[in-house]
Amino acid sequence: MVSSVVQSSPNLNPQENDKLQRIRHTCAHIMAMAVQKLYPGTKAAIRPVTDTGFYYDFDSPVSFIPDDLPKITANNIMLVVMELFFVTSDLKFYKKAFLHGYHYRIN
Repeated sequence: MVSSVVQSSPNLNPQENDKLQRIRHTCAHIMAMAVQKLYPGTKAAIRPVTDTGFYYDFDSPVSFIPDDLPKITANNIMLVVMELFFVTSDLKFYKKAFLHGYHYRIN
């Protein structure tokens, strides 16, 4: 599943680019949470952010179809409206992944 969040620009300074990468990273987590809420038992494979958004692989007991996207989007919005917040921690990346239940190869 691919999502596009604000196109990168060569005019961004390093601080702006870092903020954009963090926004994309957070959006990826929100989408994974929304998908896992809609489809219990779905596992998400961590993927890096891209130049145009983010990418996730999902292993789900059901196949996603285009008609699922509005439901996923609505759940994304609901999670944002709930004013969830994420805290950056000093845990090692792999320990974080384990704690979040990611069971696939981590790139």
